[in-house]
Amino acid sequence: MTSILYGFAGEPGGPPAIAALVASYLFNASIALWVSADVARRGASVPYDFDSFVFVTWPITAPAYLLRTRGTRGCGVIMLVLLFLIISVLFEFAFASRELLHQQP
Repeated sequence: MTSILYGFAGEPGGPPAIAALVASYLFNASIALWVSADVARRGASVPYDFDSFVFVTWPITAPAYLLRTRGTRGCGVIMLVLLFLIISVLFEFAFASRELLHQQP
């Protein structure tokens, strides 16, 4: 699905589209694996197949898990993740803008 949207956005197909798709899955998987390892380390009680649920809904479930297990200390980790997300969006916007400026005649 991501590669289809990538193509509709006017981006090239092939390896760049595949890399974008793989990167999106790896990010979700890394968050789900981290939550799964944290659950095992802390011995927290979570529903069956919680890691798959986190993989699909990480923007909601990962912060909720952090707040549930760490209380207000989890807000620092949430803010750090949001900071990295904002920085990555800004870099993406900067590089996309630079590409668009160079393509205009």
